Amino acid sequence: MGFLRPASAALEITIDEGVIESLPLTIIPFTSERADDPTAVILEDLRGSGYFRIPEFTELPYLPAFDASPDFSDWRRLGQENLLLGQMQENPDGTLTLDFRLYDSYRELQLDGYSLTGEAGHLRELAHRVSDLVFQRLTGRPGFFSTRIAYVVQEQTAAGERHRLYVADYDGANALAVVDSAQALLSPDWAPDGKRLAYVALGDQGTRVHILTLDSGEDQVLPPTPGLNTAPSWAPDGERLALVLSKDSNAEIYVLHLSSNLLQRITRNPAIDTEPLWDSTGNHILFTSDRSGGPQIYKVASRGGVPRRLTFNGSYNAQADLSPDDKHLVMIHGARTGFQVALQDQYGDLRMLTTSNLNSAVAFAPGGELLICAGREAGAAHLSLISLDGKQQRRILSNQGKISDPDWGPLPRR
Repeated sequence: MGFLRPASAALEITIDEGVIESLPLTIIPFTSERADDPTAVILEDLRGSGYFRIPEFTELPYLPAFDASPDFSDWRRLGQENLLLGQMQENPDGTLTLDFRLYDSYRELQLDGYSLTGEAGHLRELAHRVSDLVFQRLTGRPGFFSTRIAYVVQEQTAAGERHRLYVADYDGANALAVVDSAQALLSPDWAPDGKRLAYVALGDQGTRVHILTLDSGEDQVLPPTPGLNTAPSWAPDGERLALVLSKDSNAEIYVLHLSSNLLQRITRNPAIDTEPLWDSTGNHILFTSDRSGGPQIYKVASRGGVPRRLTFNGSYNAQADLSPDDKHLVMIHGARTGFQVALQDQYGDLRMLTTSNLNSAVAFAPGGELLICAGREAGAAHLSLISLDGKQQRRILSNQGKISDPDWGPLPRR
């Protein structure tokens, strides 16, 4: 349920000041005997993250061979501190092997090097894994390029209006519709194990909360209560769901203990309380409420108590998400220029990240490095990836229908 809106070694990142210091990285095209190669995917991953300053291939003086030691002095003269070289080989059994080496041209040493093997049909996955390893080595943070996203698409088809819940790679590739319905689908939320999705389906009996197990396709409907059953949010322990229920005549936040089906009421207020999300400890829940006259973000203990208001800039702040370190809050903010993505730090300072005025939902990457945003522009719906300083914005999906409710899955467990 949401509110209706009015018509060098490690990378230094200081997002309180709106600055991401980009790190010089040169990517040499991977050598390959195949028509396809992983270079474009790796380049798109690392450049699109906003963390690296990567020159175009046309700016490179020459292309060093993978199997020879680079002449580091050439790259130092160009100010290129880090150098990535790789090759792809097709094996007799039909699999592919990606080899890469990451060098520091100033210290004249190899920082990292791996050999990754996988099925030929999974080239993008191998390329994302290279990006993960390079990102982690240079920033000290886990790479997020092997993660997945979930989102909802509403569109007109020859058979009528359809609502589909999709799961895709973080960059929109390999999209798969995991739920297809003639009625509305809402609020997908990834479980911490990355194997389940909670979501809301509208049916003849009203809204119902589902838990979909992706591998098996098992789709469990939670025991319904009278009225609204919506806005599920997984606790970090994977054993509790925060929900919005109106069984007591008003939309309130509840916590469902999945092992016992025990319901615990968290909020008690005649206003609309909705859009719950957990902090990283599982001890607090943030939610949106209009108890102050317009939608704002509040925080309450997960056992209940007196909520504390967190947002005070402007009359509209909703659709919030919390960074994994609990230090930053991203939200849709009602500004003079429309509905913008805004980032608020732990001191309450707010910074706009977008300029288009039809943004509808936003979520953090699992490590907090990027944002995914649903919006609309020039008549088309889209999903975009946005860097934390707002300078990098990369559209990954576009649709003439409606794209909504993006959620970013957890880091894969290796």
